[in-house]
Amino acid sequence: MPEITLNGSPDDLGWLRAVMLFPNDEQLRKQCFAVEIARFHALNASESAKLQIDVETLRLLLEAPAYGSLKETVSAITKRAIVAGDLLMTLYIMHKFGLKEPSVNKAIFVCQQFAHKAKYGDGTPMNVSERTVKECWREFKSVAHFWAAFRLNKAYPFAPSDTEVFAHPKFLGVASAVYQFGVTFVPYRAWAGKPVLDPKTSWRLPENIAPINLVSDQPPDRLLKYLKKYKAPKS
Repeated sequence: MPEITLNGSPDDLGWLRAVMLFPNDEQLRKQCFAVEIARFHALNASESAKLQIDVETLRLLLEAPAYGSLKETVSAITKRAIVAGDLLMTLYIMHKFGLKEPSVNKAIFVCQQFAHKAKYGDGTPMNVSERTVKECWREFKSVAHFWAAFRLNKAYPFAPSDTEVFAHPKFLGVASAVYQFGVTFVPYRAWAGKPVLDPKTSWRLPENIAPINLVSDQPPDRLLKYLKKYKAPKS
C-alpha cells in the first residue's frame, strides 16, 4: 500500500498536494513537487540569496512542464479530483448520520444534483454527468479521502477558507478519519462486499496522524433534499 512520507518540514504540504494531484503518475508527482518547492523557496528568498539544490531536483525541474502549463493542468485535475472527494464525502456523511442504504449509486446521484447548479472556485460550472463522476472516481479513488476532507470543510468548517484547508493542523486528521471509514465501510449493494476504498492502493497517512471524526448532530439539509429525489435503478 502506498504511504505518504512526512518529515515535519514546510515541504510536507508540497508533497501532499503532489500526491493528491498525481496519485497514479510518479514522474509528474515528483516534478510537481520539485516545481512547488523551488517556487516557494525562490519567491521567499532575497534577491542576493543563494539556494542549494540537489541534482535529482534539478533534473526534475529541467524535465518538468513549463509552470504556466503545469498550473493549467493542476487546475483541470483539481476539478476532477473534487468530484471524487464529493462522492466519498457523501457516503461518509450518510454513514455517520445513519441515513438509509448508503450506496455508491446514491452518492453519484447526490454529486450530480449538487454539481448541477454549483461552480468551481474559478467560476466555471461544475455540472457533471454520471459517466464523468464514475471516471473521476476511478482516477482519484486512491486519494479521495484527502479531497473528501477538503470538501467536508464546506459543510463542517474546521479551516477559515478553502485556501487554508491543506495547511490547517486538523486537515490530515480529518483525512485519516475518512480513510479509516473508506477502507472498512462496505456500501449498500456493493459488488463482492468490498469496502469503498481499497487499502492496497489507497494512499495511507503515517500512523502517528490521529483521526479526527466528524462531530455533529445534523446532516446537511441539501443532502437530505437530494436523497428524497433519488430513485434506485431498475435491476
